[in-house]
Amino acid sequence: FTRAIATYQKIIDAYPQIAWARNAQFQIAICYNKLSQSGHLEVLPATSQAFEKYYTTYPDDERAVHAYYYDAWARYRLGKWVDASSVFAELTRVHPTSRYAAEGLFRAGDAIFNMRMSGSEAREKKYLDAMAYYDQMVAQYPRSDYVDDALYNTAWCLINMDRSSEAIPVFERIVVEYAEGRYGPRSQFTLGDYYYGLKDYDNATASYERFLELFPAEMLSGKQYDPKDRGLARKAVVLLGHLAEIDAYNRYAQGETLVDSK
Repeated sequence: FTRAIATYQKIIDAYPQIAWARNAQFQIAICYNKLSQSGHLEVLPATSQAFEKYYTTYPDDERAVHAYYYDAWARYRLGKWVDASSVFAELTRVHPTSRYAAEGLFRAGDAIFNMRMSGSEAREKKYLDAMAYYDQMVAQYPRSDYVDDALYNTAWCLINMDRSSEAIPVFERIVVEYAEGRYGPRSQFTLGDYYYGLKDYDNATASYERFLELFPAEMLSGKQYDPKDRGLARKAVVLLGHLAEIDAYNRYAQGETLVDSK
């Protein structure tokens, strides 16, 4: 790849006006990208620069949208969250009908979501900015495969802003509309955890039981679900056992109270 980059650069330097120079610039970016994917992370800045040069030099070229996409990912992998978000959002603005458009808005929000911020006001602004991208994506591309991703992250933005009660309807929507997606099981399980945390044991029990009804262990072994979620069914059974013990204790305590009051 290094030799290929050098050769393509010679074409650009010697024949900048011919069509092959345009192709050479794109191939340079592709070579850097392949190097970065094979473990050479030190070339990520060069990858970003090469793709940015392509879409700024040849904005009307059919490959410009790909250059936006891979430039944004290079910045994302570098942890340059603001830059990555900006390029992903720009991709969608410039190429709103491309196959990357919906993902571009989702990743723009996701990059902001990943930022490390200090101070409650800064963190809240971060989550609000991320939610704005997620909301825009859901509204603009309602049939995209990234809708449930956006909804799930929106729910967690709300939770991180101490607005958990607003997140519950979002989790419920995911379970109803996207049960077969990878966030269906997590959303239903999170509902159980939410009520458990509130010590609303009846709703917690109902939520975990609903989880086992909708997502039995054998179903979670399917390819569409995250392997990390395969243990959720077993965990739900354990938590239901804990809830049964809590219920038994509460009933016993209630009986003692009634005995004491004759």
